[in-house]
Amino acid sequence: MKQATFLFILIVMLVAGFDQGFSKENINNKDILQNMEISDNDLKRISRKTIFFGHQSVGSNMLDALKISKITGSNIKINKISSAGELRKAYLNHMYLGQNYDPFGKVQGFAQIFSDFKDTYPDIAFFKFCYLDINPDTDIVTLFNFYKQTMAEIQKKYPMVVFMHATVPLVQMQTGPKAWIKRLIGKPVTGLSDNVARVKFNELLRAEYSGRAVVFDIAESESTAPDGRREIFTRDGREYYALVPQYSDDGAHLNDQGGRVLAAKLVLSLNAAAEQHTSKWNN
Repeated sequence: MKQATFLFILIVMLVAGFDQGFSKENINNKDILQNMEISDNDLKRISRKTIFFGHQSVGSNMLDALKISKITGSNIKINKISSAGELRKAYLNHMYLGQNYDPFGKVQGFAQIFSDFKDTYPDIAFFKFCYLDINPDTDIVTLFNFYKQTMAEIQKKYPMVVFMHATVPLVQMQTGPKAWIKRLIGKPVTGLSDNVARVKFNELLRAEYSGRAVVFDIAESESTAPDGRREIFTRDGREYYALVPQYSDDGAHLNDQGGRVLAAKLVLSLNAAAEQHTSKWNN
């Protein structure tokens, strides 16, 4: 008994020491946005559009990175609003939408904001769920069908608006000695089951909208390291994705590097949406 207790204490001490020895790769301070294949004309096209973006904290992480980006700083203007009446033309307008843990409420909130717009409507509009909105208890099919039906209704009512669709963010999966010990004693490893649910929702969203609408694929960018490798784990015989560890300091929100990666993806997606909007008005 004493030997078992000593062994357990030794393992805990080793884990603590090992965890303290972990260090994420140093953040590359080079502006990721400067490496994009996007021209000044593309940025000007985006800057002429009135954009609405509903989000929570991860959305703020990427917008913060966009604000300090050298390449977009003088082009894309950002305006934080708290109501539909504050929407400004030729700005990327954003607001906190709904409450976390209530994905159905966020869908309804996005529909409601369009009812509140009066004289000015956005050219491009989208919102994102939070990682907290999707978990193993979420009825993925029911939620997605509700989202799809609501978005179709809004699109029919506002045919000249380009609606983007965003995948659900992922979280980091727990690895290393702590994860090993959890598996050893039968406890769930942090991040796995929740990410499985998010991946399944994202698969439905991509299958529905890829090829006919702009998909702002947050999850794909979050799970792709700078060298192109994906952050993968296996569950029940198939592969799923997780947040790249070096993109976050707390396992869920984006740090400086993660924010820049997603800001770059956002600019590329907005450019595609801006092209669609211009095409709508020219046809």
